[in-house]
Amino acid sequence: MMDAAAHAFGAVDALVNNAVVRQCGAMENFVPEHWDEALAVNLAASFHTIRLALLGMTHSRLNKAESAA
Repeated sequence: MMDAAAHAFGAVDALVNNAVVRQCGAMENFVPEHWDEALAVNLAASFHTIRLALLGMTHSRLNKAESAA
């Protein structure tokens, strides 16, 4: 994804990361698969996207990453 953005636009100067999965309901009905999905999207995906973006942004003067959920 970051390689495609750099190829298309010349460089990645900033990243706005906004992905979230919300599971609502009573705790006793909250299955482990919902927890795993929420962690994968809300934490792991954000971490990996920011990490990859920053690797390509080291030469940019702007190099900003923002994460919102």
